[in-house]
Amino acid sequence: MVRVLTSIAIVALTLLPAVAYADRAFSWDEEVLLSDGSRVWMRRDVRQQKLCHSALPGSCTILRSELKTVIPGIGTIQFKWEGRELPVTFDVVDGRPWIVLPILEIERCEQYGNPAESVASFAWDKGAWHVRPYGEVMGRLKLNLIRRLPSSSDPQKLTVEAKYRDRQMGVELDKSFIPQHANWSHACHKLNPPPTPEHERVMNDYRQGKRSALTGKIVETREDEVALTQEQDRAMMGHAASRLVSGCEGKVRHVDTAWQTLRIPNGGSRSSHLPYRIALAEGAASAHLYLPRGPELARVACSDTHIYVVVRDSTNQYDVVAYDLGGNQSDAWRLRIPELDQRQYGRAHVLQFHHQGDRFSMVIGQYRRLGADRAPAIATLGKRVVVNLSSP
Repeated sequence: MVRVLTSIAIVALTLLPAVAYADRAFSWDEEVLLSDGSRVWMRRDVRQQKLCHSALPGSCTILRSELKTVIPGIGTIQFKWEGRELPVTFDVVDGRPWIVLPILEIERCEQYGNPAESVASFAWDKGAWHVRPYGEVMGRLKLNLIRRLPSSSDPQKLTVEAKYRDRQMGVELDKSFIPQHANWSHACHKLNPPPTPEHERVMNDYRQGKRSALTGKIVETREDEVALTQEQDRAMMGHAASRLVSGCEGKVRHVDTAWQTLRIPNGGSRSSHLPYRIALAEGAASAHLYLPRGPELARVACSDTHIYVVVRDSTNQYDVVAYDLGGNQSDAWRLRIPELDQRQYGRAHVLQFHHQGDRFSMVIGQYRRLGADRAPAIATLGKRVVVNLSSP
């Protein structure tokens, strides 16, 4: 009997509600080179506000951006925006001002119809800004606004020449065709991949595949706290670049993610990476495994012969789907654990998953990441339970 042993962990970021976080304000005058060669000055004001606490850099940061300028023949124009990105383009084409912003968040993609270019474009018409779809005019617009907040050493008046001299500011200012040259992740395209035969086959297998029902019973409870070193944490939870992958060297390259930011009732927000695609090793029959929106990806783990994908739904039930190394679905299970205290373990982590013949077991427990500066221990395990699973 071949024993398949794999360790699976659920990575779930639980963020604290917003209380009082420091804001930062930035103001500067910026000279902008338009596509027709003319120049305009604009006033830019940005308020950087942190809405919650998170270990992910920038994950809770919202930029409230405003720019104001005067265009001859049109008058005063003002544009306000709230999000994680700054506008990359202000241009005038055929007498009409345009603003272009990259989109990095799932919610923005849905708000603007999931544009394949992952940009939101606005045109000025009759004294107001209107959303405009991607079209021929986009190829005529310039990337002409700085894409980072100025530092204290930057001049308060940024001329075109000053922007071009600065390597970080001017790296993309001489580009014209925005979707090809802008260096941002195409978040909207990630969530709406091209309907290739591979994508359709993988998604149909995932949705329509039969799942054998398994019911769990708690057989052991452990309440001791265990400190994890960096090496132990990496072995259990995966490394930083692919936090959801462990034990899959040579089988899985990485998990692709897109940003998700959810507002919560108390005025704060909750941000995380939403996994949507698993990239398999070169040579596999399928290049990717695609994940549907809704279930939460818990872990990608591997044995010598299989790749296991674990997801959890809103009822805290688990699906485990097994694929061969070529990306073909071979088996699947639906796990239910009636004894599990959802109040205590609702955001717990699956620390281990064992499959041997017709026997299944898993370890579910509390996991808390302390941060790299807390060496030698950077994470701890708290109360955890051992669960045996069997057919009902």
